[in-house]
Amino acid sequence: MKSIRISHFGAISLFIFILGFSYFYRGALFYSSFNLDEVILTLSSQNIKVEEYALYKERVGGVVDAFLANRTFGSLDPGFFTLILHIWTKFSHSTFWLRFLPFCFFLGLLIGLPLFLTRESSTQTQIEQEKAERRRGMPLVYCFYSLFLFSIHPLVMDHAFTIRPYAMEMLGTLYLFFFIQNMRYKCSKINIAMMLLLCFFIGSRYYLWINMAWAFIALMIVDRRNIQNSIQDTLKLLAIPFSFCLFILVLVFSFQAKTLDTGYMEIYYGSYSQWIKELLGSTSVKLFLSYPLYLGITKIFFKRKWQRNESVYFLFLIFSFLGYLLAHLFEISPFRLNERFSLGFHIMGIVSFSLLGREVMEIIYRYKRELALLISLFSLFFAFRLSYDFEQKSDLIPIVQYVRKNVSSNEMVYCDAISCSMVRFLKDFTGHKDLSNTNWPNFKLKEKREDKEGWSLDKGLYMTITPINHLGPLGRELEVNKAKILEGYYYQRLFLYD
Repeated sequence: MKSIRISHFGAISLFIFILGFSYFYRGALFYSSFNLDEVILTLSSQNIKVEEYALYKERVGGVVDAFLANRTFGSLDPGFFTLILHIWTKFSHSTFWLRFLPFCFFLGLLIGLPLFLTRESSTQTQIEQEKAERRRGMPLVYCFYSLFLFSIHPLVMDHAFTIRPYAMEMLGTLYLFFFIQNMRYKCSKINIAMMLLLCFFIGSRYYLWINMAWAFIALMIVDRRNIQNSIQDTLKLLAIPFSFCLFILVLVFSFQAKTLDTGYMEIYYGSYSQWIKELLGSTSVKLFLSYPLYLGITKIFFKRKWQRNESVYFLFLIFSFLGYLLAHLFEISPFRLNERFSLGFHIMGIVSFSLLGREVMEIIYRYKRELALLISLFSLFFAFRLSYDFEQKSDLIPIVQYVRKNVSSNEMVYCDAISCSMVRFLKDFTGHKDLSNTNWPNFKLKEKREDKEGWSLDKGLYMTITPINHLGPLGRELEVNKAKILEGYYYQRLFLYD
């Protein structure tokens, strides 16, 4: 692979950007109000089931146990992020440290995108090399315009700090573009290293497998002659990731499909008429199709001949878009544009529009460098000026603060198992500053009656989990008994039963 050329101005700009971004979004790195999904995965990385944590179960086992815990009660993901989190938490359990792990992946995405746009491919044709020569002096700062798209995207920004493998999947999506830009079916050390790194990223979420499959199909279509001339090298090379991925798929997903209840996903399959309206009106869809549309226009109206990388990008994006649509239509995977299931799609949309922007910036740079610099710096300036409030839809800390202010320290607050576990998680993992106060309220586990006919309700306060915006078993019984909701809406609610 050819080296990345970065001017001194570009390197200084990149350093300033990293400092500025870290400072501007510092609030999200200290956001201690964890949602239920974050608690589940963090406890899974300690080999603890969330319901059992209320019974003061301590961490046992090592990496293998954490991997198996993710399989059975962690998340419907391959589990690589859980393994990383298991090691990560050995150093600290503070809020900043926990959120810093996904932020590292997201920061890699922010740094990697400008580098991807300015680097040279190792598989360039002669025409592409001539085009790269025209772009050679363009500093890194001229590609900072693309970072503006991240700042105005609340779905991406929220999941950049979430303690789940979302940020890892987002960086892996960008890596797929880098992969198909430089991949040749030849058994070399560089290609093997690229394959192994791909194996690492596809251990983040199963949704990345969809894009990986289309990436390989696009490569095979464009490089079919190269594959025919080097079948042995191709088989050797492909055996590395596919054998590894097949092992992970069989070992993990087969168990997850049996042990995890995915019925909650049914709420994301609404009426198709409403879904189509959401699809057609989405800005992300327009971003996603911007570069393929540009390539199609230049080919049809300007008779431009596509180069290898452009052909692969075109097929990759079009196949992926159709793949997302088909997966949703056959109810294999939800393709809701305002939900976490489509995060990879949103990142691909940003990269697609950034590729189109690179073509525009190249033209501007050739004739008016000052204007190109002005556009990039203004985009970066507005990205930092945008207001952004990180909110992971959890009521845990607001409820605790409400109880501290309005309830005597001698009074009990009854909880179901999950809510009680989340309170203990707040104490043990986050280092929240309010926890050192002597007036910290008493949360007590409330269990069902032995006859399993319901809960034995006493007069007093109850905190219960409310997953996916509906009440759990304890919450439903409190609602039937006309208990009053004092605080909470998203994931916890505080009831007063008198």
